Amino acid sequence: MKVLGIVSEYNPFHNGHKYQIMKAKEAVNPDFTVCVMSGNFVQRGEPAIYNKFVRAKVAANNGIDVVFELPLSYCLSSAENFAFGAVSMLKEAGVTHISFGCETDDLTALIKIADILIEEPEDFKNKLKEYLAEGISFPKAREKAVNSIFKTDILKFPNNILAVEYIKAIKKLNANITAVPIKRVSVEHDLATPIGDMASSTAVRNMIRQKNSISHVVPEVIHEKPVFADDFNTMLTYKLRSSSTQDFLKIPDVNEGLENAFVNAIKSSVTLDEIVEKVKSKRYTMSRIKRILFSLLLDIPKDNKIYYLRVLACSKNGQKFLPYLSEHTTIPIVTSVNRFLKDAKTEEKEMMNKEIYATNVYSIINNEPFNLDFKNKI
Repeated sequence: MKVLGIVSEYNPFHNGHKYQIMKAKEAVNPDFTVCVMSGNFVQRGEPAIYNKFVRAKVAANNGIDVVFELPLSYCLSSAENFAFGAVSMLKEAGVTHISFGCETDDLTALIKIADILIEEPEDFKNKLKEYLAEGISFPKAREKAVNSIFKTDILKFPNNILAVEYIKAIKKLNANITAVPIKRVSVEHDLATPIGDMASSTAVRNMIRQKNSISHVVPEVIHEKPVFADDFNTMLTYKLRSSSTQDFLKIPDVNEGLENAFVNAIKSSVTLDEIVEKVKSKRYTMSRIKRILFSLLLDIPKDNKIYYLRVLACSKNGQKFLPYLSEHTTIPIVTSVNRFLKDAKTEEKEMMNKEIYATNVYSIINNEPFNLDFKNKI
């Protein structure tokens, strides 16, 4: 049996995503296609524009058979950790192929870079240390160190970075999964304007914010209240002003005195943008700063593990996949939160309760019902 896996955020789902699914299916000819999707908060350190159930349903209507939720601790994390969590879930789900959209389809080059990053040869480590000493961010320093021993511009592009991280995760997990890169068409990752019927997620979100029609760039228009990062200004300001340096130290990605920079920024800042501007530097990227802020708000712990496979949405074909999944996976499959929590182990309950809390925080912004996680059943 062939099971195609895709790592996604669908923030929101657009024609480019539908194209990737179509091309991946053409390449693999799978029996089932599943995806691991970020929930209500995404890897760029922001809330998703629409809630996870709405986005998952659109995906299930447009080529995905089963949508699994990536745990919050992996969503608001570095590209490396995000990819590792997602591939870990896909491995548990019995995936045989993983497809990802990226700026290159040169799989040999992507594998070469992944090997360098895993093996860390001496010349790479020396160059990395040298560039970090210059005060630049880790992703940029790593890119330059790779380029010093393997001449390429592949790591200049965000989707290529994730592609390399997916391959690294496959290798580290010793997973029997074949990588299938699909080259992006028409538009770059963060291109602000659409080209024909194709647009980046950034462009689509901008169009939604400006109340422009998006019907030509998405397969399905979502008629829900959109959510943006600045909607959380008041909530974040309260959380920040009631937090100490010790609170920051409990958050993933906080080290090297970064906690002091946050505490100092709080004293003279009101909005999320102002705090980010004061804390970010050549060494600390804007996305990392925003991930830390939302991790603080949602009380995300430093430890990560996959305890279960949470199903957010399922197509008719996907219903046929669930029996196969139950035979393959070694961890619980969650199709009803209420049923799951009755018999869940302590660590499983803790992880699910974090997800429930995050959904309830998100629901405050877009006026959705309390405890929405309990109302969604497959």
